[in-house]
Amino acid sequence: MSSREENVRLANLKLGVERELSKANEELKRVRNELRTTQNQYKWTVQTSYALAEKEILDWSAKIRAEVERRRCEEERRRSAEEEREKELEEKERAEEKKEETRRKWERAYTKLWRETNEEREKLEEKVRELRERGRADRRKIESLERLCRKNWSRGYYDGREANRH
Repeated sequence: MSSREENVRLANLKLGVERELSKANEELKRVRNELRTTQNQYKWTVQTSYALAEKEILDWSAKIRAEVERRRCEEERRRSAEEEREKELEEKERAEEKKEETRRKWERAYTKLWRETNEEREKLEEKVRELRERGRADRRKIESLERLCRKNWSRGYYDGREANRH
């Protein structure tokens, strides 16, 4: 073979190698681009997953906080209503006690008045009896004393059931 043929063959071989090398470089670029795309997609997927997970955590956290706040408010309302009921019961009890004390006070006052008027009536009746027995008193004085007895008796009458009459 001649050197010229050898050069042509080498040149052809060189061209073939350069074409193969160019194809290999193109394939390498394509694979690198695919790898970069895949890496970017993976990075985006991971970032998106983290972002979604973080958002879900924040959503759950907000839901939990809202539920805790709702329960706290509900408990506070329940406690407030309970305290209000207790206060109303205490006020009713105080009113009942005051009413009972007032009733007892009036009962004592009526009883005392009845005793006093009864004693006064008995004294007046005793005087009337004495005057009749002695026969010294005149009729008008006796009638006046009898009227006074009736008046005192009707004013001071008390049998225990009329304490709240007035």
